Amino acid sequence: MATKLVLSPQLAGGTVEVIHAAQTIATALRQGRGDELCAEIAERVAESGSPAVEVLVVTDRFDIIDGLRAEDPLAVDRDVHAACEVR
Repeated sequence: MATKLVLSPQLAGGTVEVIHAAQTIATALRQGRGDELCAEIAERVAESGSPAVEVLVVTDRFDIIDGLRAEDPLAVDRDVHAACEVR
């Protein structure tokens, strides 16, 4: 089974600012640039030396009650916007 890595804002959005990274990702998805965004993220991941082999650009939805009670809540729904290989 593959290990899930959650990328830092710097790797995912190109900035250390969490809100700015999230906005960068949301804007790219709204503009239909999910594949382009995925490729940019994969390039940053490859340059970082991360052991990741694939990037998934996803939107996860959580049950708010479970999310508040659980240490590592499971998503109740996931939309995969783009997937690409880290080279």
